[in-house]
Amino acid sequence: GMRCGEVCGLKSVDVNWDDSLLDFCGKGLKDRKVPIRPDLFEWLKKWDGIRLKGEYFFCTNKGKPVQTNYMRRMVSTCCEKAGLDKTRISPHILRHTFATEALENGILLHDVRDMLGHDRKLRNAVSKSVSELLAREGIGVTWKMQNRNLAAAIRRWKYGPAVILW
Repeated sequence: GMRCGEVCGLKSVDVNWDDSLLDFCGKGLKDRKVPIRPDLFEWLKKWDGIRLKGEYFFCTNKGKPVQTNYMRRMVSTCCEKAGLDKTRISPHILRHTFATEALENGILLHDVRDMLGHDRKLRNAVSKSVSELLAREGIGVTWKMQNRNLAAAIRRWKYGPAVILW
């Protein structure tokens, strides 16, 4: 659920191995805590063993943070190797995918928004606008619904789940 720039700027001290968390300063200088999935935790541990030790967790051979353009190229290269349409997948689409899967797996909407680093005023506006849009589409949604019902309603909605992040 991290932004591309947040991944690039992730510092070594931001990886909390004991609690399986990424604890970092995100956009707008907001402190964020993002849980690390077990499969990603193992990959990060392996990377930590072979990476160039320095201030940044993902860095160039000169110790500088990798740039967002590099991250975008890496996502594109991985898509090509996997036989996926690289024009339809970007780091930001992966962020949307994280949020959608989190909702589908029962994580509360406000917790997903916190993990994404959305501020409270924006979160309230998003909740209201998405609720209104879903209502216009004839999907009766209240924000007191269980998340799996909300995620199912969003999946049925013709504009798709990504709008919930905006």
